[in-house]
Amino acid sequence: MECRQASEIFASYLSDELAPTERGELLTHLDTCPSCRAELAGLKEMWILLGQWRDVEPHPAIGRRLHRQVRWLVARDAFLSLKGWTPSLVPAALGVLLSVGLSFLMPYDALIEICRRAVGGLVPEPGVFLMAGLTYGLLPLAMVMWLSGRRRPVLWRMKSPLLFLVLISPYAIFQCLHFPGPALAGFLMGLSFGAFLGGVAVGQRWGNRMTCER
Repeated sequence: MECRQASEIFASYLSDELAPTERGELLTHLDTCPSCRAELAGLKEMWILLGQWRDVEPHPAIGRRLHRQVRWLVARDAFLSLKGWTPSLVPAALGVLLSVGLSFLMPYDALIEICRRAVGGLVPEPGVFLMAGLTYGLLPLAMVMWLSGRRRPVLWRMKSPLLFLVLISPYAIFQCLHFPGPALAGFLMGLSFGAFLGGVAVGQRWGNRMTCER
């Protein structure tokens, strides 16, 4: 047996895992090789020290700090990198298409008038516009999440509404330029609230239901 072969099986020798034949060959080699005996002696001391090692329970503050750092890294990768936004782009774009399509089927002004008649003056005027905007955000995002057919991470469900609002806002503002300031603010607020409600809450509930049924 050569020195290289002997050093490769020192760990197995110390853990008593060698076959009798290999053990005999190793002991024969050790009788004639001082350098291998010295190396094995050093490994044996380290082996004994490792066997005496006791697990140390970290301080709770260290665990909390580590968790905060991990959460920050996850959030940073999710929100501050282009790769983190890519999976949310398709559902956001589909939501925009559905919302714009809905505005052609039911124009903003027509739905606002329906909401005004439905509440019969019980809700302040900006509230009527908020109700209408809610519809154009809630229905498209909820449908997109339902079509996805499976549960998505929370950050994914938050980013899709954000991208949806970035993409739909120019169109919505252009269509609503004739609205008074408070009415326009109410409509955009309703659009935003509806997008997050459909993307995060309603989409998650429907996604969970479909997952359970499958």
